[in-house]
Amino acid sequence: MKKVMTTEEKILQAGRAQFSRSGYVATSMSDIAKEVGITKASLYYFFKNKQALYLEILSNLIDRV
Repeated sequence: MKKVMTTEEKILQAGRAQFSRSGYVATSMSDIAKEVGITKASLYYFFKNKQALYLEILSNLIDRV
């Protein structure tokens, strides 16, 4: 059975993909929101800014290692 992803998990996955493709500077919160299919306001509900999202992604990657 396929696990249903939460919105936060979708944001983290889209953020990883966007940061990997374009880098931190070239990636915008709008790009990530668009990929997830939510508004920017919804994205900011989960993460206060791009830096907070990026740090959460890095933290998750470090935890895996």
